[in-house]
Amino acid sequence: MVLAITSVMYPTLTRHVAEEDHDGFKSTLSTTMGGTFFILAPMTAGLIALRVPFLSLISMHGEVTYENIMTEAGFLLMYSLCIVFMGFKEIADRAFYSMKSTKISAITGVMIMGVNVALGFVLSKYTPLKEYGIPLAYSIAAATGTIFLLVMLRRRIGAFGHGLASTMIKSTVSAAIMGGAVYGAYALLSRGGLEGASISRRLICTVLPTLCGVAVYFVLSLVFKIPAMDKVRGKLTAVLKRGK
Repeated sequence: MVLAITSVMYPTLTRHVAEEDHDGFKSTLSTTMGGTFFILAPMTAGLIALRVPFLSLISMHGEVTYENIMTEAGFLLMYSLCIVFMGFKEIADRAFYSMKSTKISAITGVMIMGVNVALGFVLSKYTPLKEYGIPLAYSIAAATGTIFLLVMLRRRIGAFGHGLASTMIKSTVSAAIMGGAVYGAYALLSRGGLEGASISRRLICTVLPTLCGVAVYFVLSLVFKIPAMDKVRGKLTAVLKRGK
């Protein structure tokens, strides 16, 4: 999904660089980051809330047991923490590429690899996290590298992200509320747990809370007037008007 967004954004950034349109470059970058966060925040919250039923639905077949699913869910939780950071990293990388600069992105990649290996060893060997320290180390490394990349981008082009903080705060609050609603719906539907549950029940416990989450996030986005949602609403209104 992020790759699709960046593939559309990259030519625009390149054009701004060629035309020396610095304000346009920053505006496109800010808008893209805001839209990406708007999408990835609820995806992260939903994946964390529904990691058990989701994995049960796609993996609990044959000799895979419920205990295996719970172990997988722990790994998925740790990996989910870096989703937003990886999305921002892809965008920042494209921003540097559009300026014909690849050195910083290469350094960031090496940094992420180094932090991942070192921290993974420490967390898995010397903390109670054990094997869960490996995916957590990757998430921390991704976050570290992304922050470094954004700091270097700010040094290169100056301050950017006008309105981005507001979008991120509103999206985070909406995603958190949505995550709570999703988990609540799942807990209500899965009373007694999913161990030994039929595939139809596992499907219901995954799909219905997901639909609930989409509805909650949509409504909250309208209430909080998140800019990215305003664009979606505008496009939906235009489609409906054409349909009439």
